[in-house]
Amino acid sequence: MCGIAAAIGVEKARIRVQSMIALMEGRGDTTDPAGTPYSNVSLGTRRLRILDRENAIQPFWSFDSRFLVVLNGEIFNYKSLQPLIEAKGVSIKTDSDTEVLAHGLALFGTNFIKQFNGMFAFVAYDCKKKEYIAGRDQLGIKPLYYVKSEGGICFASEIKPLLAVTEDAQVEIVPPGHIMTKNGFSSCLPITPPIPISNNIDQNAKTLHDLLWKSVESQLPSDLECAIKFSGGIDSTLVLHYAKAIDKNVKAYHISRPDGLDRQFALDYASKNDVDLTIVDYSKEDVLHILETIVEATETFEPNIIRNSVFSYLLSKKIHNDGIKVALCGEGADELFCGYSEMRCNPKPKLMRQQFLNDLHKTQLQRVDRCSEQFELETRVPFLDAHIIKMAMHLPQSHLVGSYEGGMMEKVILRKLYELDFKLPDTIRTRSKVVFAEGAGMGDNSMSGPFFDYANLIVSDSEYKDGLRRFEEFKPVSKEEIYYLSLLEKYFPLERLNILKKRLIVNQKSF
Repeated sequence: MCGIAAAIGVEKARIRVQSMIALMEGRGDTTDPAGTPYSNVSLGTRRLRILDRENAIQPFWSFDSRFLVVLNGEIFNYKSLQPLIEAKGVSIKTDSDTEVLAHGLALFGTNFIKQFNGMFAFVAYDCKKKEYIAGRDQLGIKPLYYVKSEGGICFASEIKPLLAVTEDAQVEIVPPGHIMTKNGFSSCLPITPPIPISNNIDQNAKTLHDLLWKSVESQLPSDLECAIKFSGGIDSTLVLHYAKAIDKNVKAYHISRPDGLDRQFALDYASKNDVDLTIVDYSKEDVLHILETIVEATETFEPNIIRNSVFSYLLSKKIHNDGIKVALCGEGADELFCGYSEMRCNPKPKLMRQQFLNDLHKTQLQRVDRCSEQFELETRVPFLDAHIIKMAMHLPQSHLVGSYEGGMMEKVILRKLYELDFKLPDTIRTRSKVVFAEGAGMGDNSMSGPFFDYANLIVSDSEYKDGLRRFEEFKPVSKEEIYYLSLLEKYFPLERLNILKKRLIVNQKSF
């Protein structure tokens, strides 16, 4: 369930949807037919078969044939919502969250979405009102873009398909945590039960332990092999630790060069905890030669994303080649629990955290989505469970950034989780934040290192000066950014991508 498209109120809707689906290679197969209730309305999916692989065909009609729905991602609590539907006399015929969404919209309207806990983006068409409804999860784990064109609207999980089937108009983003209709946007943030928050960090750590365990458990696939993307840092080690406690057959995948800062931490943990660990090696030449592929796949020019995406891409490719369709990773923990050095040094870390969270769907989550789903791999993010988000947002600041073992540390409460279990190593518990590229052995996010040096060789001084003029609206500040923009320009008409002109907060001090 990993690529959706819709064309509503436009001519040749079915052809446009088929074209968009065809362009989202890697997100699943194309055997599910497009649903076209009217000549100017069509919805389709490129489905990665995870839930009810034979029967959960999309688009899915609601029981009363009112709503036609396509869904990307997974609503992890869909089974707990089924009784609400069955209590209304509606039979559930598949083991599918898409069916729950379709029937729920018909029975309860858009308020039903506030009960979802998951990573999702969807488009529904209301055949009674002749209107669309689009929605997205709280932090935008799953992508959804749109273009208003020719008096109608088209939606897709990626930018490129929209550019191919429309002309001139700007590509826009459905904002995370919102429902979109013809009348605009409205919040659909999840409603979750109260979570006890204490001033005692040990009590809060125990609560977080229970929530993270439940989140990992809910996101492990019940009948498919699962990979854990494992760097050897605090966050991915916690995900691997809980996952292996629940399912001893999970496999860990790690990417780095022998001199990467992360490698020995990953090897040590794996050897001491009977972890089936696959190491993915690479050379600098491997990385630099696929930069154009990475820029096209990620649909951005931001160095922070491009650099880290190289390793997400190579890691996802290996997992896919091993026949695995679902992976878990530790993304989102740094944003929720103030894991960046900028936050530790900031007198208002919670304010900076909110800025990072606001951009998350355009930074690390965009990287994870694009690089995974180039290879029919759905990567899930247990730290971004709705209950964990709620708890993190209400924690005392000192449980995020504060004094820990004689110094100021970030992610204090996550380090406390290590103290609850002797199998979690002190060597990882006391680690400082290392960005993905640096841990893998290819430099940090500053204006230095192999990526920066490579761009300085590729882009001449005159090309740099010309690039500053041509790409002025995107505010480039380095040859590396000029290089990525020139690559992006090969595949995308930049004049239709104003969404890229607002530069991202993350690592702004470096780029």
